[in-house]
Amino acid sequence: MFNPNRPLHACHRISCILAGLSTCFSMWVSLMLIAGGVAGFTPLARAGSSCLDSEITLQSSALERLVEDPQSVLAQETRFWEEEPAQRFTDAWAESNGFTISRTKWRKRVQPFLELNAQARQDSDLNRTARRLIDGHSDFLPVALEHVCLFLPEDVDTDVTLYLTAFIPPRAFVTGGIVINVSAPYWHHDASHIRNSLIHEIWHVGYSHLRPRREEAPLDDGQLYSMLEQLQNEGTATYVGYQARDSFPAAGEEDYRMLESESTRREKLEAVQGLLVRATSVSAKKLQRLSWEIGVERRAYYIAGAHMAETIDRELGRQELIRTLREGPRSFVAAYDTLVPANEQLTFQEAPDRPAGSTRLSGWAWLIGLALGVLAAIVFLRLRRRARG
Repeated sequence: MFNPNRPLHACHRISCILAGLSTCFSMWVSLMLIAGGVAGFTPLARAGSSCLDSEITLQSSALERLVEDPQSVLAQETRFWEEEPAQRFTDAWAESNGFTISRTKWRKRVQPFLELNAQARQDSDLNRTARRLIDGHSDFLPVALEHVCLFLPEDVDTDVTLYLTAFIPPRAFVTGGIVINVSAPYWHHDASHIRNSLIHEIWHVGYSHLRPRREEAPLDDGQLYSMLEQLQNEGTATYVGYQARDSFPAAGEEDYRMLESESTRREKLEAVQGLLVRATSVSAKKLQRLSWEIGVERRAYYIAGAHMAETIDRELGRQELIRTLREGPRSFVAAYDTLVPANEQLTFQEAPDRPAGSTRLSGWAWLIGLALGVLAAIVFLRLRRRARG
């Protein structure tokens, strides 16, 4: 069983320099995106903000263009994907998950809709569902925020823009903003089901704002720590959505059906345990693939993590669940492990111990890497300003 009080292992100096550079690059990219006016939620919460004051807007231009004039959209396909944030974020989401969006397959999905006349497109289930989401947004928002904020610290906002689009592979995701594929067959044209999923996605935004404020130190093994984070993040979001069923029913939600099955919960917990065990015995590339296939596609992170969040919430109380969000995924796993028998606890092996005395050096190495990254960013910005002048 993982011991949260055990000291973390020191990382190798070169690894720490690279980690520092990576950290700085991530910070720089975030700043460039904000400075460039890219729509979507910012990586840090607004100063003095509160959860219930969150600003959640709705943007439907991509979907409206597809409904009103799909022929022009296909004729100017590249322009459409460049102009519409929903499409740009879809490309970014795909890239972050290691693949690209096939334009050929996208055009094939649009083609049957293109063949409808204008009135048939207006009367289509796709457009009717979208209109219910758009027209009901002002009524949805206060109810959604009141629920989501029950599962987040009070000082964490969920500012975000919701983007409606259609005919893309994923049904919903958070990258740059919340993107909803209204045409996804999974929804069965059920606006309430989509709103329930929005609860899940809006909660993710709050979780993203907690990352820079996390109180626990991460593991040296970044990939293993990322897996634990997905377990906490996707699992708790699923639990938050599950608890919203009275306000936003989701009769077709497969995750909730699995969550209510004791045998399926056990199966998904065992699947996560299997992933954690294999983390030290397979290559990073293979582990990434297994994590996606088992944790995401087969929903192990979602169902096992939701069960863990529900157990903590029920046995220790809501504030204890929120405490694990402030601290991080290590705390989440540790809290759950205190509530279940030893044979049900999640166990994993950390990276091997480093030679004694390397901790201080590794800390300096990380700072050197960060400093080099900051210097590179400053030089780049000055050269860019000079070029503009």
